[in-house]
Amino acid sequence: MRISWSKSGSTTLLCIFLLPHLLCAHGNLHKEIETLSAKIEVSPLNVDLWLERAGLSRQHRDYDGAFRDLVSARELDPNAAHYDLLLGRLMVQARWYKSALFYLNRFLKNKPGDVDALLLRAKALYVTFEIFESCRDYDLAIPMLKSPQPSHFLEQARAHASHSKTGPKVAIGRLEQGMRRIGAVATLQEAALQYELRLRDFTGALARVDQLLSDAPRKERWLIQKGQILLRAERIDEARIVFNNVLELVDALPKVVRNRPINQDLKQTAEAFLLEIEVPNN
Repeated sequence: MRISWSKSGSTTLLCIFLLPHLLCAHGNLHKEIETLSAKIEVSPLNVDLWLERAGLSRQHRDYDGAFRDLVSARELDPNAAHYDLLLGRLMVQARWYKSALFYLNRFLKNKPGDVDALLLRAKALYVTFEIFESCRDYDLAIPMLKSPQPSHFLEQARAHASHSKTGPKVAIGRLEQGMRRIGAVATLQEAALQYELRLRDFTGALARVDQLLSDAPRKERWLIQKGQILLRAERIDEARIVFNNVLELVDALPKVVRNRPINQDLKQTAEAFLLEIEVPNN
């Protein structure tokens, strides 16, 4: 039997293999929640038990249950300031962004430099179209992170790209700052490339593609991207050379590798662009 490894087919097979593990994890969480519920019945004044069950309910995506448990814990421990942060995080995960802002604003009023709260609020502000304030929070929080992740810089750049006064140019600058801190991560490079294309900065985009090409073990994908940029820049002769280079690279692969669908797709894409160059639309 031959298995087709199309995108939809591979996704279906992945789900089949992962489903038992996901169901098992789901069942384990449910059992842990039941165990904690029994403990809470015995010790209803134990704040830690309420907090632990709230955390498990949040993982279980029972956001209403997690909210009720956090409220119960706060009633038992009213002087603890961190409940607003916990409630804000829950609201962001549940995508109740306006409610998240209520709790996060109150928390940050007393702790204005809390990095976690600033990042959560930045996300909520972006989704509720308060873009300027979102940019401000990202710009405050990210420099304070000890171990920033690519996602932090991607979210920060997205916010700036959406703002009328900063736009893609500042977004690229934030991504460059990120790469100076954590290295030239491919996802950051690709995001910067897309913003350069939005600005029609073909010189910058080509330089970035060349950098991605230098780091890529397989060049064909990025060569096709480079050819497309050259076409947009109306540098037709250079684009023709690049697309022919893709054909040469694919044809030079061992036959078994060359005939794989992904490599044939790359070859056919390059051939289609060459045909478009030679027979332009009237």
